[in-house]
Amino acid sequence: MRGMMSKLKLTVNEAKTHVCRMPQDTFDFLGYTFGRLYSPRTGGAYLGARPSRKRVVRVCEADQSQHELEKMISHAEDCLQELGLAYRVKNIISFGVTGKYIMRSIAGYNAAAFGGDAALLATPGEHFRIGAGIFNVGQQIQFISVADPLPMTGRMGLAYQILDVPHHSLMISADGSYQIQAQAFQAGVGGEYWFDKTFALRGGYTGDAYQQHWTAGVGLNLNVFQLDYAYAPAGTLGDTHRISVNVVIGGPLIMPEAYVTASPAFILGQQSLRVNFATKSEEPIDHYKITILDPSGMLVKTFEGKGTPPSTYLWDGRNQAGTLVPQGNYTINMEVTNDEELTAKARPREAFAKWVEARDASMAAWADEVTSRYR
Repeated sequence: MRGMMSKLKLTVNEAKTHVCRMPQDTFDFLGYTFGRLYSPRTGGAYLGARPSRKRVVRVCEADQSQHELEKMISHAEDCLQELGLAYRVKNIISFGVTGKYIMRSIAGYNAAAFGGDAALLATPGEHFRIGAGIFNVGQQIQFISVADPLPMTGRMGLAYQILDVPHHSLMISADGSYQIQAQAFQAGVGGEYWFDKTFALRGGYTGDAYQQHWTAGVGLNLNVFQLDYAYAPAGTLGDTHRISVNVVIGGPLIMPEAYVTASPAFILGQQSLRVNFATKSEEPIDHYKITILDPSGMLVKTFEGKGTPPSTYLWDGRNQAGTLVPQGNYTINMEVTNDEELTAKARPREAFAKWVEARDASMAAWADEVTSRYR
């Protein structure tokens, strides 16, 4: 370093010269501090410059009205207006676009820009979803001669529902995003548990190459009203707490209805249980799921399909492996979902599966025959 500066006929200031390891360290040069910064919109890290502390102090000291200047510099406002449109094809593929108008005001200077988002969601299976999108595509926000580009970001994610039984559901997901201007990649994994489609618990782990953190949240869904809370650290910005409220205006949703009826009892190995199914919905039924549970609540048999469920089903008393079940009370459940993704659960029905010895069965058949002759 000294040899290079001597050839340039310059003197090295030993007190102010030191080695910086980026991006952990920062250094000041020509009134700016260079180092790691964080996006106020996404929290993602990138290398950049900001006015140094000494430079800000000098500007404030040069102005006679220091208080007014500080007030003006610290005053900033953002206004975002959005208009979105989405279209779904038979509950398999969904496509959406959003247009944005962004207005920003800093220290009395105003700027505006147009932007947009586009995203695609595919559901190749009932429990599996894949999504991808591009966000913040549009103009730069320009103040006088300084332009601030929108943080254009590409994102892709997938989700899989690993648990879907009456009153309980669990979904896991993973996603990744890439900020094009900052050339920064961020990824995360998470899970969401719902109890009776009313109360939700959420948790995740996300971050980039420089910092990672846990996230958590809860949700409450009451059909026409949904409340969600999320917590996530945001680096130098501190902890963030987000609360969102969704209210359906125009009256309650017309929920679908599902019904199950069944014979009260049947003889294992000799009879089949007749079960009848019915639905009522303003929109077509997209898919259904029927489960049979044993007296302890364990799953014995399940089957599902697309469209309206069959009107009648004959259960032969065998489990998913084809083995006759033990004697006891068995519960039949049905859940249906229509094209608007509204779900209904039928009132569970119980039926008693009874074992009858071969001798008892033949005697019962003989008694029935004798009785029929003398009627």
